[in-house]
Amino acid sequence: EGGIPLLVKDKKVYVDTGDNHTIIFGATGSKKTRLLGMPAVDILSRAGESFMVTDPKGEIYERTVDDVTAREYQVFCINLRDFKKGVTWNPLSLPYDYYHGGQKSKAVELVSEIAKMLAGEGFQDPYWSETAADVITGLMMILLESANREECNMKSVLSLWEQYLNDKEGMLRMVKNNYGESMIVRKLSSLNNESGKTVGSIEAVVATGLNRLIANEEFVEFLSQAGMEFDDVVKKKTAIYLIIPDENKFYHFMASLFMEQLYEVLIKEAQRSAECKLAIRMNYIVDEFDNIPKIRNMDSMITAARSRNIRFNLIVQSKMQLEDKYGN
Repeated sequence: EGGIPLLVKDKKVYVDTGDNHTIIFGATGSKKTRLLGMPAVDILSRAGESFMVTDPKGEIYERTVDDVTAREYQVFCINLRDFKKGVTWNPLSLPYDYYHGGQKSKAVELVSEIAKMLAGEGFQDPYWSETAADVITGLMMILLESANREECNMKSVLSLWEQYLNDKEGMLRMVKNNYGESMIVRKLSSLNNESGKTVGSIEAVVATGLNRLIANEEFVEFLSQAGMEFDDVVKKKTAIYLIIPDENKFYHFMASLFMEQLYEVLIKEAQRSAECKLAIRMNYIVDEFDNIPKIRNMDSMITAARSRNIRFNLIVQSKMQLEDKYGN
């Protein structure tokens, strides 16, 4: 069994192999990655445990991937620094599978979370971000309902929004005719029921959120192709390197979303087993945890994870920064 290194003495490394979560505090330059991140990856891969590690500079990947691969791991690198150097990932694939697998409410929950991250917060009146998120959710739900799995992606979301802007009345009429009194119609209702000025403001917030996707053409392509499938992760020992640029926080919301969706799949797999736990333990090693967007329901995730053979190792710069994001 593996774990976070606690002590090195007389050429021996002492690790915590128990079902314990770990939090590591260390200011910038305190060698958190060198003393904890990289050794943890080496220890866990020697023990045959799966792991997902955030890697702000990409150095953990560069220094450990050859050894990890030699230990017969399946390796995925999600590279938010250079989208062409890693595998692609479609965040709408998992909601699509849930939607067509009899778990529509879970699918709506997942796409709503994507929409909230795109719409952002930062408004004095939360009406604007919440309403914009509803509109984006409605667009995604059209794809869940009517597109095939390959077409259900972020590029298609942008196409639907462009279709709306080109023919607003025609688009809303089509939605009403095709989806009746469904949740899709309710999510998009603000585009039809508000005053012209209010609708214009909602459209502006939606456009700002979706512009996060079109700011980089390679980013949209990265999010529109299913390269990594979460179902593959639970079948054999797996190493996931999530490279997130520390100098540019523009794409950090995708790191939070990725970790949330991975957790959903891991919990679902654990519930399938007789012991309600993963056959191969999964370890999250999350560097810069206090600098990525807040992960929804993180407190309940930590509570439920241990008994399912999932461990969180959270590396933060200070208690103050952590409390600023997650409260007391």
